[in-house]
Amino acid sequence: MVATKQYTQNRTEDLQALIADNDPLVITALNAAGEQRCWWQNRDDWRRSYTRFTHEANAYCTLLFETTQAPQKLCLVILTRQKPDNHLQGAHFLDPLLGWMCIMPFYRDPVLTSLPGILARYPDSRVVRYRPLKRCTLTARHASRDETVFVKVFADQRGKNIFNDSRLLWNARQQRRLGFDVAEAIDWDAASQAVVLGMVKGESLTRQLFSSQGAGIAKRMGQACGSLPACGLTPALTFNRYTQYLRTQRYASELKQRLPILDRAIDRFLVTVSGYNQSLPKAPLRPIHGAPHAHQWLDSGDRLGLIDFDRFCMGDPELDVATFVAEMDFEDPAQVPIDAINQAFMHQYEQQAGPLNLPLFQLYRAQKRLAKALKAARSVRQGAMDRATRHFHFAAACLQEVKS
Repeated sequence: MVATKQYTQNRTEDLQALIADNDPLVITALNAAGEQRCWWQNRDDWRRSYTRFTHEANAYCTLLFETTQAPQKLCLVILTRQKPDNHLQGAHFLDPLLGWMCIMPFYRDPVLTSLPGILARYPDSRVVRYRPLKRCTLTARHASRDETVFVKVFADQRGKNIFNDSRLLWNARQQRRLGFDVAEAIDWDAASQAVVLGMVKGESLTRQLFSSQGAGIAKRMGQACGSLPACGLTPALTFNRYTQYLRTQRYASELKQRLPILDRAIDRFLVTVSGYNQSLPKAPLRPIHGAPHAHQWLDSGDRLGLIDFDRFCMGDPELDVATFVAEMDFEDPAQVPIDAINQAFMHQYEQQAGPLNLPLFQLYRAQKRLAKALKAARSVRQGAMDRATRHFHFAAACLQEVKS
């Protein structure tokens, strides 16, 4: 296949740019597939909402296209160098530029095989977040409860832990042991690997947070989040500094493949992280959210709500604070008072949860920045590798601030 040979000879960023520049070509193919298979009629409102570039595999890129207008449609497109495997039950198109395109509606995801049954059970459902080959979150009307719920469908049985932990969190909130609202645990279905959760009241607070008034919002968030380590719960999962290091090792390995020029610098980063893991003092693990960044919070006016406890675990409180701060680090300082927001969140968090181990906090923060570098390297946006390189150096600079 001529196009395949060209792909393997091109630089990674050349191939990424090729994908980014050819959305119209893919949209033409997915419209043709929809007509042939009676999935949808031609639409002109398709927009690419997700890209996962894995150049080392035959299936080198996964794309998700969504319609911007009703009725909602989601189309999964898997780009492969060779003819797609038989398990990819979609429409196959061979293009001289992109190679093979395997096109299918999202509910034919080859990993999330229970989706057709879920959609039949909840015919009025709407997808709010779908990560191909991993998980899908929908909103739907629960018939017996006569209310809107979240339905989270996973590729494995981890929804069972989420359901059990959500029951613990719901009870703790009812007993006023938490400083924020949480979703009620409604149901877990092992056969479909789906957990059903209630809705949390409130609206996204990112607009207020990412403004000149952000420090005030951050105080409320830090105070609320700081109540979690003291709530007395024991979640099913454990995630400590060594678990984080194993994850960082995987991220670093992939980043080196994508940016071989950083090979030695990334190795030095890993050696330094390993050394600090050994030298920094240890403390008992406590219940933490695992990913309490700004987009996980809701504001109902008098109370905050915290969602997505998929990573709820026994861990270091420093991880939660580092996650919030590291996400804020990448906002535009000309538009967002980053330092004031981060300081307000940390101060109020410590008022509730106790003093943080600042070197450990910086260690987690550096590793979160490394994860951001890999995310940039996986994208197909123009200049992806330049952004990934800057993010890595940002992570390395943060690591220099760790003092044991």
